[in-house]
Amino acid sequence: MINIYDYISNRSYTGGKTEHPIEENGLVVREITKNKAYRLFDNGEYVLYKNYDREDGSLKFIDRMDPNNRIRLSRFEYNSRGICHRKINYKQGTTNKLEEICYDDFGEAYLNKTFDGSNEHKLIRINFFIESEILEFKTEKDFFRYSFEQIIEDGSTIINDARLLDKPMCEMAGNDLMKIAILHSSHLNSADIKDIKSSYQYIVDHSDDVDHIVTLTHQQKDDLSQLIFNNEKISVIPHSISPSQFDGKGSRENAFVFIGRLIEVKQADHLIEAYNLASKELAEFTLNIYGDGPQKENLQDMIQKYNMEDRVFLKGLTDNPQSVFASAKASFLPSQYEGFGLAILESLNNGCPVVA
Repeated sequence: MINIYDYISNRSYTGGKTEHPIEENGLVVREITKNKAYRLFDNGEYVLYKNYDREDGSLKFIDRMDPNNRIRLSRFEYNSRGICHRKINYKQGTTNKLEEICYDDFGEAYLNKTFDGSNEHKLIRINFFIESEILEFKTEKDFFRYSFEQIIEDGSTIINDARLLDKPMCEMAGNDLMKIAILHSSHLNSADIKDIKSSYQYIVDHSDDVDHIVTLTHQQKDDLSQLIFNNEKISVIPHSISPSQFDGKGSRENAFVFIGRLIEVKQADHLIEAYNLASKELAEFTLNIYGDGPQKENLQDMIQKYNMEDRVFLKGLTDNPQSVFASAKASFLPSQYEGFGLAILESLNNGCPVVA
């Protein structure tokens, strides 16, 4: 597995780990129960918020607070070795990003993303610092294209399931490249086969520039075959899971779970809102949210806003969803839409009822 940011920063995950104590000289600490998070005060003034991983105790991030409105001014994020890999600066009085600065293992900045300060977090530019030169990119697509050109060698097979990356993939030059686009959601807005979602329009219009298109269902292949002349390029590989070893005898915690990417369409924020509305009735239940993504900060803000740090937990990624579902009372799927509810299949396969 090669992460773009690790690659261009020459990051290494070998070597020792830097430990970060909870205490700071001159500051008073207040623990937020059960959540491995702490508020730090300087002579009564709230100045820092520290969040640690509940499993291994490592520092995840530190927020420096604006004393005028109790909203963070900046956030410092740490990786598994305890190295600060990113700083985020916010527009004063808001949680709207102004810039992200990415650091290598030696604390040197290698990337700056500048935003417009709105709540849409609109990207203005990306500056990449390489040796004594600064490369500027206007969009993430341009930056990804540059990064892929550095990483991908002749003779590679490219399997792409993100529509954001269709254009960089199709435009990528090289010898003997195999380009495969996976459509893991519906490409249609409605029952009209010509009513294509804007994010899928590019791959439909540039199907000649890829070697294969993979769909989840035969119906989707039939729909695409009326739009793409060479439908021999289209293959069907459905979602599937192995039969569970779950025997139904284990005890279940008073916990509800969500597993999925933390993006807008998955609507995990709706789940937190609903849980808050029913908080009195659900006093004995916790809500465990598994996953990662751009909505993570927003969800953390909601948890803090509703003072539910001891009841709602962002658990990060899991490599064992079977045990998560097998130990929960119910799972939730609040998505706006799904191409195929794989999480439903996994949940039911492990005896966990689904609310969707």
